[in-house]
Amino acid sequence: MFAGLVEWVGFRTGYLDVQHAARYQGESSYNLRRLVRMALDGMISFSNRPLYLSVALGLLLSMGAGVYGSYLVLRYVVDPGSFGVPGWLSTVTVTTFIGGLILLNQGVLGIYLGRLYNQAKGRPLYVIDRVTVGSAVSQHPRG
Repeated sequence: MFAGLVEWVGFRTGYLDVQHAARYQGESSYNLRRLVRMALDGMISFSNRPLYLSVALGLLLSMGAGVYGSYLVLRYVVDPGSFGVPGWLSTVTVTTFIGGLILLNQGVLGIYLGRLYNQAKGRPLYVIDRVTVGSAVSQHPRG
């Protein structure tokens, strides 16, 4: 998460090629669960973009169900006897459509909660690089 804070504050960043050696002693205390939690914290703590994925997936699912439902209606009009179990396809289509709408609404609520979370963190809107008073300049080097 430190890398996310450095990027957020606006420090200049760069890349350094390193050769990682094998661990000198002992084993890591990070198991798969802790590694996944750390990765999720890094993704979610500094961006609301993962929430937009839920909105996009909900829209895609609902639109796909709508198109498929239209296809089923057209197919039923053309050949009513071609369906195996009566009502099964329409039930699945409606269920998928409603599931997509629920996912879409959860994504919108998640975006609202993400914005509230960002406000509640109390981070400043900007970070002052230097302060000028008259002709005196006080500069704090950033990275």
